[in-house]
Amino acid sequence: MHCAFENGIKVLEWKRKFETFHTVFQAELMGLKEANIRASQENEITKIWTDSLSSVMAVLDPPYPSSTRPRHPVPSHTESKYSG
Repeated sequence: MHCAFENGIKVLEWKRKFETFHTVFQAELMGLKEANIRASQENEITKIWTDSLSSVMAVLDPPYPSSTRPRHPVPSHTESKYSG
């Protein structure tokens, strides 16, 4: 879930229901992705707050070169665990 606030007032709330096999880590990454998409659409300074250091570290330092990084919010080393 992520929320957007303007002048201390909530102006947007985004929620998504995941399948039972998804992890909290995957949900946190999806929330960061959606917040990043919204921030990139705005023409103003944006702050994204999270309490998930592991998700931030996965985004900042993925375990593969950026040229081969998948364009999916779940890092491949986590996603492959659930791919059938």
